[in-house]
Amino acid sequence: GDGSWRIVLAGPAILGIPQAILMIACFWGYESPKYLYLKGKEDEARHVLEKIQSPSEIAETMNSLTLTRGGTQKKILWKDLRQPHYYRPLLLAMIVMGAFHACGTASILAYSTDIFSSVDSSQSLHDSIMATFLYVGITNTVSTIIGL
Repeated sequence: GDGSWRIVLAGPAILGIPQAILMIACFWGYESPKYLYLKGKEDEARHVLEKIQSPSEIAETMNSLTLTRGGTQKKILWKDLRQPHYYRPLLLAMIVMGAFHACGTASILAYSTDIFSSVDSSQSLHDSIMATFLYVGITNTVSTIIGL
């Protein structure tokens, strides 16, 4: 062939570089102070807080962690989801998920090279694939930033 398959494989690899950097950086990140505190490692939790917070914030955070440990946080079970106060959040989550799938995003992505090449028939397959990765990458990045 014409080597266009290389672009199809290279596109996701290039777009995945930021995720790979974050994944590797996780090995040098700090453990969650809340996790450490709840596991009984108060000194380690304070040590992490000293690295990421100002001294005036550490005491307040340690107090909130103490309240978290002393609080009665119960684990939510499947049977708990039948309680009326969970109906609205569950319904909203299902509506959002259904709307996402109903809007055809997956279909558009699956046929995006055909869509872009049909818009401009003078484009080669290579240009169409590059345009697809560019448009989809920009759209995903902007949507993610807006969603934050």
